[in-house]
Amino acid sequence: MDKWKKAGRKKFNKKLLELSLCGIDFSDGMYKGFNFILNNGDRSEVRCMNQMKEYMIDFPNENIWIRVVQMWYYAALDVYTLQGLKLFDQNGVLLLEVGYCDNRMTEFTMQPDERIIGFRSRKHPEVPGVHCDL
Repeated sequence: MDKWKKAGRKKFNKKLLELSLCGIDFSDGMYKGFNFILNNGDRSEVRCMNQMKEYMIDFPNENIWIRVVQMWYYAALDVYTLQGLKLFDQNGVLLLEVGYCDNRMTEFTMQPDERIIGFRSRKHPEVPGVHCDL
């Protein structure tokens, strides 16, 4: 039985390694809503008050990866809400800009073997689709 569990875990881990972020659904209302789209077609399904528009990353070739992420946010009353995202490749070329990127920003650089498969956040207590405290 252990042998089968190990084989299943390896298969699952291999599938995870093949996943990456390839697009974002964004709602441009009073509150900014985000859903994330993976290259296998899966997407988060957070409901939002306004209709969302799909933004896909145009990877020019298979040797281009997301390496730098800028998360732009608004801070009010100890609640930090995601307002915009900028994604750059390993050469510093902007791959995708979504939302409002004119407030406070946190930037991080990913290692060559890392992929984005989602964002961990707290949902806004009153507004669905809004990501807080990333």
